[in-house]
Amino acid sequence: MSILKIGTNQSLNGTLVVPGDKSISHRALMMSCLVGGNCRVSNLNLGQDVLNTLDFMRSLGVMVDRSSHTDFALFFDLKYPDKMLNVWCGNSGTMVRLGMGVVSGIGVDVEFDGDESLRSRPMDRVIEPLKAMGARIDSQPKGRLPVGVMQSKLHGISYSLPTPSAQVKSSLMFAGVNAAGVTEIFESKTTRRHTEELFALTEIEFEEKETDLGHFIKIEGPVKPTEFSLNIPCDPSQAAFFITGALITKNSDVRLENVYLGKERTGFLRVLERMKANVNVYVTSAEPFPVGVLEACSSELVATDIQPYEVADMIDEIPILAVCAANASGVSRFMGLAELRVKETDRILTICELLKSFGVDIAAEGDDLIIAGRPKVNPNRIAVDSYLDHRIAMSAAIFALGLQSKESFVEIKDFDCVSTSYNGFLDDLRLLGVVDG
Repeated sequence: MSILKIGTNQSLNGTLVVPGDKSISHRALMMSCLVGGNCRVSNLNLGQDVLNTLDFMRSLGVMVDRSSHTDFALFFDLKYPDKMLNVWCGNSGTMVRLGMGVVSGIGVDVEFDGDESLRSRPMDRVIEPLKAMGARIDSQPKGRLPVGVMQSKLHGISYSLPTPSAQVKSSLMFAGVNAAGVTEIFESKTTRRHTEELFALTEIEFEEKETDLGHFIKIEGPVKPTEFSLNIPCDPSQAAFFITGALITKNSDVRLENVYLGKERTGFLRVLERMKANVNVYVTSAEPFPVGVLEACSSELVATDIQPYEVADMIDEIPILAVCAANASGVSRFMGLAELRVKETDRILTICELLKSFGVDIAAEGDDLIIAGRPKVNPNRIAVDSYLDHRIAMSAAIFALGLQSKESFVEIKDFDCVSTSYNGFLDDLRLLGVVDG
């Protein structure tokens, strides 16, 4: 067990480049497997989740040449292993759900397994449509791990997602690459488009359109992706921690560069605008991904409501947005958060526990959170449990910085869980002037 001790009443100042986007990193590595040629990926996220995906690709035959700290050359020689592969996914739901789509049609048997938290998370939302495509998959009840995916011949299907999900959509798109015939996917709301962006980069022909009813994708397979070279933009979900840190602390001014700014990943910025946050956004490039600069400084935040239709665009930022709401004047209501119950933890419950540790008046009503801002906190010591959830741990650290009580500190239990997504989180805080215990 690791405990982080961090002082309160601090400021953040400076320029930072956060790690490469985790979602794009997973997808780029998996796409290299489908390409079967020379690919180059730079600025890869080096959190444990992505490193597990890199090991997964190696087990499938991808040869990896690491030319620098975050730059990799990838080559796949199409020599699939002839035995069942046992793949460890750690804590990564993205790796499991997308990985099942990748391997279901490439001629290899794989068993996916993970830690206790991942084993508790249902995978049937991916398993059922993959089975409809002809995939042979064995799992525990409700689709829980371990999950075995056996060699199959896939065919296209038409499928409407019951709930918008970038992971389910991406899994079916990857499966559609090796499926015979037409695969059609419909989601009522467009979710993050990283797989679509990679399809365009690798010259996979697919149809995509927005209608009044939602987002439609059509792929006619099998298709062969082309080789690619990709510089991964920085992760907006990780940038959100430092943006919040600047907003809720005194005398702070932070600049974040090369951040991915696609509209399906920047819902948190639209919420912050409603909260009267001092945040400036500068788009510097549009291809192959929209990227730019974010600047934030100390702000007097006001409460706001998040509607259910907005949640998909900020699903990973809800914990840190809750920290913003706790530091805003008034009462905020976050509605329609059901998807948070099947994350690394039941995040509706763990967000409640996190904010209560800081004296915040917060309540869960079904799948909604009601947060009363501006708690009066003046203890010498606060103890917080991360519940082994990396986003809860990092949100706790940011909240601590904004507490105005002097000569106080916060202890965060199991803080090393942040390594699943952000090994250098503390180092980057220190670059901005933060002092920890």
